[in-house]
Amino acid sequence: MLNLKLIEAFYWVAKLRNFHAAADRMRLAQPTVTYRVKELERQLGRSLLSRSSQPIRMTPQGQAFFANAERLLTLAQEMQHQMRAGQSATGLLRLGVMDAFAAVCLPELLRDLAERHPDLDVSVVVDLSHTLTLKLEAGELDVAVVSSPPILPDLRYDRLGGQTVGWVSAPAVAEMMREPPDIAQQRIFITPPPSNLGTITAEWFREYGLETPSFSMCNSMSAIVRLVTAGAGIGIMPLKLVDDALAAGRLRHLNHLPPVKPQDIFIALPRGVLDLAVPVTTDAIRAVARTHAFSD
Repeated sequence: MLNLKLIEAFYWVAKLRNFHAAADRMRLAQPTVTYRVKELERQLGRSLLSRSSQPIRMTPQGQAFFANAERLLTLAQEMQHQMRAGQSATGLLRLGVMDAFAAVCLPELLRDLAERHPDLDVSVVVDLSHTLTLKLEAGELDVAVVSSPPILPDLRYDRLGGQTVGWVSAPAVAEMMREPPDIAQQRIFITPPPSNLGTITAEWFREYGLETPSFSMCNSMSAIVRLVTAGAGIGIMPLKLVDDALAAGRLRHLNHLPPVKPQDIFIALPRGVLDLAVPVTTDAIRAVARTHAFSD
């Protein structure tokens, strides 16, 4: 009978198309993963992977075996979930979170996971949604909270809620922002394309028939907030990210201008087999999101 560990090694190498990425995903040494795949091929008497090309590709026999391997591993995972219902999750969970969600929800989320699952090691990456989505596709993350992400076939997107975005400036700058054309006279900070905020900023100008100006680019939303607060420019940003600054009067929402399209927020997951820690993490994300009105 085939060993499930051998099948799992083949599954992740085939899915990620790289032995090193599969080893990282399984938290094993690469030689161990290589041995398991070779042993599986020996037992089957078939070559499942074409190693002559990069990235690695499945042979026709490997493609047929992959579909069965995914069903088998998914069933094994479901059995584990049923047997471990109510138990504390363990191991490493690699979580990606966009800036606005991190600023508002991440501290509470990490506290909740630590209290409920003390043996779960949560590694966090805070980045732009587009970058997080690519990391998830590459197998570098297990789950991510992202806004209006690129739709990739190997990922699943569960809608979490929405976030309001709008033009924001320092109070002194706001006094000069009376009409939409006034916006183009200011330095406008965006996150670099193909980021969401960069895209929706350009779309806003096109939608209202305005010539798109030159933008100043910064890959950190936190840095953009600091620059805008200092009066160095203006920008479109998630309002939840700057709730405190708006309430304190350090920033002003230019809500007299035409509105900016809201952004959808998703929990993004790889399709197929998932770590046992992923469902408990997504449940915790939804609970915290409801508390802070990020959830529908």
